Amino acid sequence: MSHEARMIHALSKLSKNPTPMKEATLKVLQENDEVLFENGACHVFAKCLFNELETRGYGLIGIRWELYGDQRRFSNTKHVACAKGNTLVHFHGVEYWQDYKKRMYDVNSAHQNFEKTQFRKFEITLNDLFTVADETEFRGKLNKWDYYIDEDFYEAAEKRAYLHIRNNRGKYRLS
Repeated sequence: MSHEARMIHALSKLSKNPTPMKEATLKVLQENDEVLFENGACHVFAKCLFNELETRGYGLIGIRWELYGDQRRFSNTKHVACAKGNTLVHFHGVEYWQDYKKRMYDVNSAHQNFEKTQFRKFEITLNDLFTVADETEFRGKLNKWDYYIDEDFYEAAEKRAYLHIRNNRGKYRLS
C-alpha cells in the first residue's frame, strides 16, 4: 500500500463519527510534516527516533519552558526529543542543546518577556509519554503533558514519522 493510500486509510478512520477533537486532529494530520511534528506530534516523532537510537545510548527528554515575570511562573512541557548528553535529535535533525535554546529565543523573541524564559530538559520514558492521564470528549486521550495519545492519531502520525525518518536517515545520523 502506498504512503498516500495509508494516509487516506488512517484519515478515513479518524473521520468516522468525528468529535471536535477528531476534527482538530484531522486538521493537524493534514499539515506538512514540519507543522505536524512541531505542533502536536513531536512526542510520536521522538518515540520513532528513540526506537532507532536507543542502542546508541540516547534517551527521551522533555523540554520545559519556564517563564518568569511579574511575580508569576509559567511552566509547560513544550517539546520531546531524543538526547545523549548535550546532543538533541528531533524533527530538525541533530542539534546541540545551546543551539536549540538560541533558536527558540530567536524564533520566539517577539513574545513579551520571552527573554526571561528558561529551558529545562528532563528525562522521560515511553510510559510517561503514552499513559493516559486525562480523557475528555472534546480533546480525547491525553498524557500528563496534554499531548494527544488517541490511538488513531498516534497510528497516523507514527506512519508519517517512520516514513520521514526513513527518507532522511542522514539528517538524523542514522546512515
